[in-house]
Amino acid sequence: MMRHKTGFFALICAVLTVFFGGNVFASTLDTLDATAAPVLVYVDTPQDADFNASELADNFLKHLDIITNSNVNVISLNDILSAQKDRTRIPPPTIAITFDNPHLDFFNKIWPQILDQKIPITLFITPDYIDQEKNDGFTWEELRKIQKNPHLDIGLTLYGAVTEVRLNSARARLREELDITPTLFAYGAGIYNEEIVTALKNAGFTAAFGQHSGVTSYLSDPYRLPRFTLTNDFADTERFQIASTALPLPAHDIQPRDNLVTGSSITAGFTLDGISSKNLSCFSSETGKITPVILEKNRIEIRVNEEISSTKLRINCTIPVASEIADEPTRYRWLGFFFSFPEKTELQNIQPNDATGLEP
Repeated sequence: MMRHKTGFFALICAVLTVFFGGNVFASTLDTLDATAAPVLVYVDTPQDADFNASELADNFLKHLDIITNSNVNVISLNDILSAQKDRTRIPPPTIAITFDNPHLDFFNKIWPQILDQKIPITLFITPDYIDQEKNDGFTWEELRKIQKNPHLDIGLTLYGAVTEVRLNSARARLREELDITPTLFAYGAGIYNEEIVTALKNAGFTAAFGQHSGVTSYLSDPYRLPRFTLTNDFADTERFQIASTALPLPAHDIQPRDNLVTGSSITAGFTLDGISSKNLSCFSSETGKITPVILEKNRIEIRVNEEISSTKLRINCTIPVASEIADEPTRYRWLGFFFSFPEKTELQNIQPNDATGLEP
């Protein structure tokens, strides 16, 4: 039976507090897992000529069927972020569901099911898209019809230049149309750098989400939060099940911190905490399996020196976790990277310090 109500979540947390002593944990790894929650994103990819909004809706409904017939908890992003801030246990397995710039199929196919199941979700929207009618019939009036629902939160996402001025302008449109001031942000096309993060902080945003795979926890950087992308070829039921049960990879000193880069090669690195690298596997969207370089003191580097032909690159590193329960599938500890190469697009003048994202 699906569990997703905020009241139920609060009750479970209260029970866990009684039995486990609130915020007292046996180890860092225990705390990491106790505050872990994958965030899923169903995202419109307007730059992808093969994107099919109807297919995205159909995939979500398949995933919803899995949720309905499993023990997966679905709670809001705000509940997850609050629990992680307070290091409060989150009952496993728990996920959050988000949509970036949904099409009209969201209202026709997805929203009725969300209402029926009372599932909390977050919509990240771009006011310019709605004003310019780029969302296939998704209008301010449609948003006003659903925004009062207690299971819906609305955040902001932007493509193009992400500056403090533009952030404030976009939020002004949301206040004008919906009477809200969002504090959650999603990076357009998953792209961010230090200047964009600074602009978000200055504008009053409290958390920001990318499109690099991974699992949020109390150790996550609140302005570089991962999400599993479930779109087109990356939305089959197997991927959903792997993503919804994933655990964080315990790591610190994750480099690089920006993902808008120049050059033709990438070196990503991190240091593992309290866990062996023996079963670590890393993969690149460009070259397939990569052999990680193991340095001193559990420092890991992933080096992609081949010429990268795509405009973007994903690197994912995982460690399998065998289930203690018979017949349950293997879970994976997960850390993902996402990089964009602006010099490989028509926007040749974009530089990493421009506080600029790629246009869709």
